[in-house]
Amino acid sequence: MKSFLADFLYLFYPKRCIVCGRVVHPTVDLCEDCEKELKPITVKTCQKCGNPKKLCCCKRYVYHFRGISSPYLNEGSAQKAVYFYKFGGNKDSAQFFGKVMAERFINDFPDIEIDCVTAVPRNRKKRADKDNTLWRFDHSARLAKCVARELSVPYKPLLIKHKSNKVQHLLSGKERFQNVKGVYKAEQNNFVNVLLIDDIKTTGATLDECSRMLMLAGTENVYCATAVISA
Repeated sequence: MKSFLADFLYLFYPKRCIVCGRVVHPTVDLCEDCEKELKPITVKTCQKCGNPKKLCCCKRYVYHFRGISSPYLNEGSAQKAVYFYKFGGNKDSAQFFGKVMAERFINDFPDIEIDCVTAVPRNRKKRADKDNTLWRFDHSARLAKCVARELSVPYKPLLIKHKSNKVQHLLSGKERFQNVKGVYKAEQNNFVNVLLIDDIKTTGATLDECSRMLMLAGTENVYCATAVISA
């Protein structure tokens, strides 16, 4: 009966590729063409900055978080999928990335027991715009909840963004770190290991500032995970 109902619903609401929107089998998330364009990270990475070791940026940036894990480079299908997820709100994308992010984190940090998962908070102005459905979509929080579910640990919104700042992607690396100073606040806590989630890591400035605030609020160690990383 359940199988019949699922097949019936699929006729009217078929599952679609999270990148190009083509109809796909209910058990997969990407069509064959988009699957081929995925750029999973297969080389050894620096556990501190998350980049492939030959592109390690630890000499350029000093981070407060203990380490970071990402399953994909910010290229090809993964880049497109994150973009369409962020600006389209596809729940299937969150479930797909949540699963692979959790698997990659366990592989990279097998001995770390996470107490809770949290997310980089959204811009407060976007959160306040109740007339805009897109701005109400909290892509990082949804990713964090999916990762938390996969890891069987609680999700907690420990951070808020209480000040507005310039858009990060228009700034240089140094400017990005300055741009996020004092922008976030963290809830007091006594967690040992917190996993901080965002969609993408470029310089790591936002993740670093959020990690700093979490540690000032009582967290002992902050680890990070993103869907993609720009090396």
